[in-house]
Amino acid sequence: MFEEERIDYEFDEEDDTLFVTGTIFFHDESRLVFKESVTETAIRYGFQYLDSTGAPIFRYDNTPHHPHLENFPYHKHVGSSVEPAATVTLHQVLTEIEKYLLNTPND
Repeated sequence: MFEEERIDYEFDEEDDTLFVTGTIFFHDESRLVFKESVTETAIRYGFQYLDSTGAPIFRYDNTPHHPHLENFPYHKHVGSSVEPAATVTLHQVLTEIEKYLLNTPND
């Protein structure tokens, strides 16, 4: 499904936090840029899927900047709208991208 991936990780022993960042490139030149930080008590994440020009298709994150949404702080950005979302994993986002690519006509 993907053409190339770049994934980095770092463990901060002082904060007891694992940081994972990466970019996954797909056959149509779209890409997923992601970051996660994991502690014993919390997981913070951002998964942004971009088209071949770098324009956003969607983004999931749990940054607490939309407190009015149901299921705060978990949400999804699609275009200029923001909607409530369940917490997601990298695997779930990749599954959504796979479905998107299968349903998008090739140019």
